[in-house]
Amino acid sequence: MTLHALSTSTEALGARRLDGQVAIVTGASGGIGLETARTLAAAGSIVTLAVRDAAKGEAALRSIIAAHPDARVEIGELDLTSLASVRSFAKQFRETHDHLDLLVNNAGVMFPPLTRTAGGHELQFGTNHLGHFALTSGLISLLLGASTARIVNVSSAGHSMAGIDFDDPNFERREYDRLEGYGQSKTANILFAAECDRRYGANGVRSFSLHPGMIGTDLGRHMDEATLARVLDRAKQRAQTAGAADASGMPTFKSIEQGAATSIYACVDESLADHGAAYLSDCALAVAEDWATSIENAEQLWELSQDLVAMQFGMDA
Repeated sequence: MTLHALSTSTEALGARRLDGQVAIVTGASGGIGLETARTLAAAGSIVTLAVRDAAKGEAALRSIIAAHPDARVEIGELDLTSLASVRSFAKQFRETHDHLDLLVNNAGVMFPPLTRTAGGHELQFGTNHLGHFALTSGLISLLLGASTARIVNVSSAGHSMAGIDFDDPNFERREYDRLEGYGQSKTANILFAAECDRRYGANGVRSFSLHPGMIGTDLGRHMDEATLARVLDRAKQRAQTAGAADASGMPTFKSIEQGAATSIYACVDESLADHGAAYLSDCALAVAEDWATSIENAEQLWELSQDLVAMQFGMDA
């Protein structure tokens, strides 16, 4: 079938089987992360739910098993705001698995007040990008150990809110703006996928980034009325410019099943084999802002990220 903006994760999977493939989905205790994990597990993939809250992770696991009794699902505790937790998770995973086929960097935070991670990084940049950068670094040997593998970074059309401020990514000298912080972190997701693909694509590890769509999940729990108004105004402008607005002039909101579809598409669709580094939306190739597609920016972000997490990519013990 032809996929489109309102396709579901099950439709994006189609009749494919993933028996024996090993997958990790971060932020898999709810929302599109849980739906992505459920869809992969239903197709036979061995899925690790990488979650911050173990109790929520257990509930997510039970919901998957209830729907698919033969599903093979595991839980791993992962706090992306703590590089010590990231390294511990990656180390334990390497000790218990000999390869990794799919890494879905899905977890994220959106629009919090100025908050810092354990390492002092602005929370959105630290969680959405640096935590996943360090996690992917710790798992790259397993991804290279698979016959083919994919890294999927869940970004957002919100990357249009800001590029990377390479001089002050953590808002230490400039005034904090929660939309700029979010936009910067989502731009980083796209640049990171592009640079990963440039470095490892020839070795069989392809990387993608994507916009899942406008979805009502608890990701928006930090939004106050003023922030919501700014976000909806920007979304309305984008939708109208793209000719994708509904009768009210607003973009169409997606269900969780529809929101996870592009993640599944990125994981499994054969047509993407020759489109590594692509930015995706609505289960199709899409176009990101210029600052998110710059090779120079991607290389500079890679070097900055290594400095900020104090490690060389792929050399984490």
